[in-house]
Amino acid sequence: MSSNVLRELGRVAMYLGEYEKSVQLLEQCLKIRQDLGDQRAIADVLWGLGTVLNYQGDFDKSLQMLKEGLTISRTTGSQKEFAEILAMFSTALACRGDLDEGYSKLEESVALLEKLGKNYSLALWIAFLGMLQMWLGRYEEARLQSERAIAISTEIDYPRGIGMASWVMGNLALLRGAYSEALVWAQRSYEILQEIEQSDDKIWSLSLLANVTLVSGDIPQAQHYIRETILAAIDIHSFWGPIFLMPVVALYLIQRGEKERAIEIYALAACYPLVEKAPWFHDLAMRQVVAITAALPTKIVFAAQARGKVRDMQSTLAELLRELEGTIAISPH
Repeated sequence: MSSNVLRELGRVAMYLGEYEKSVQLLEQCLKIRQDLGDQRAIADVLWGLGTVLNYQGDFDKSLQMLKEGLTISRTTGSQKEFAEILAMFSTALACRGDLDEGYSKLEESVALLEKLGKNYSLALWIAFLGMLQMWLGRYEEARLQSERAIAISTEIDYPRGIGMASWVMGNLALLRGAYSEALVWAQRSYEILQEIEQSDDKIWSLSLLANVTLVSGDIPQAQHYIRETILAAIDIHSFWGPIFLMPVVALYLIQRGEKERAIEIYALAACYPLVEKAPWFHDLAMRQVVAITAALPTKIVFAAQARGKVRDMQSTLAELLRELEGTIAISPH
């Protein structure tokens, strides 16, 4: 099988959420291209591997692959290829908890892409720039970037850019307490990302729908979306699904009066540097978790946090799924 075929199969598997298969195909492709010595082709597959490893949450290995790709593309690739690798490198940095450095490098990438005119890459990475601004707590800047991403994506007919920027807009509306607006954005994001079969991105929208319906008081629908997010995350072994869902689950448990368990679940999420460091996660859920700790003895709080820190994410997802399927009637959607 040729390296080009392996590359395309790896790309398709990645978009379908078949991450282990994608890594296997791309590693085979990389070996062939390294044997051939085609540096530009090697940089291309390193970008693919770095991307799928980022989706799996293996940020150190992702950064290693992307850094190597950057070194090669700086001298052999086009400006667009370099900018795209740099954009994914910046995202992996931010996800690892290096938010400021990641944001700075993503700005650099977007500036390079802007010189090349309006295209899918520009629209997507402007949407991601808005996302990083939101993570950093720069909410007005995030709104402006997201609106820009939607405008460019609409002009060039790029649904994924609209779907991702709509996810950011929905979260921003949620933070403002504009729940009806947040629901519209969340539904728009989900419908677009589901239609174009962006498996991992779709999970983001599901977790937002869970949060919006939860704070709106529609508990059965929130339970439905929490369940759907868990099912999707388990299906593709997603890193992103649990990261965005666990804070919502903590809020759900607070509403159910399960305060100690809410602290435990949020402690599990906070094991990930992005959740621990990003101001957005603090505004999204941590404020409420901190508030309930004030009413509990310190010993109990510390014990709950300790249990959360040693929890396994996949086992926790399975546990939550069993509870939801055993105690609620899932409402149709």
